[in-house]
Amino acid sequence: MTLPFSTPLESLAWIAGWLEGEGAFIHHCSQRLQQNGRFYYSNQLVIKANCVDRDTIERAWSILGNPGSIRIRPPGINRQMQFEFSINGWDAYALMWKLYPWMSSRRQEKIVDVIDKWLQCKSLPHPVKG
Repeated sequence: MTLPFSTPLESLAWIAGWLEGEGAFIHHCSQRLQQNGRFYYSNQLVIKANCVDRDTIERAWSILGNPGSIRIRPPGINRQMQFEFSINGWDAYALMWKLYPWMSSRRQEKIVDVIDKWLQCKSLPHPVKG
């Protein structure tokens, strides 16, 4: 992930604080047998956050140089409209390490855990640990 050249440290610290409270660091690895007899492997590393304030999501997206995606979840019976921000793959990997020093020890442990699992998961193409 290449952050905008002028991204101040205060902005990265803001992102870290926001993700500390609203974010999730996720790894998902799965395999399944397809009808053609081949295995399909999925290996995903994701940073995700949800909130009801569109301006907060747009601020984070702008600070990070508009990576990933923003998804709008319509309101439900007992739920306000939500905005979901996600970054995947190598962009998520890079951002996790950039934010690592600002995260709580629990979040730091989670970052190490999901990255380690992501690097170990059998997938095509397989990221090389190094």
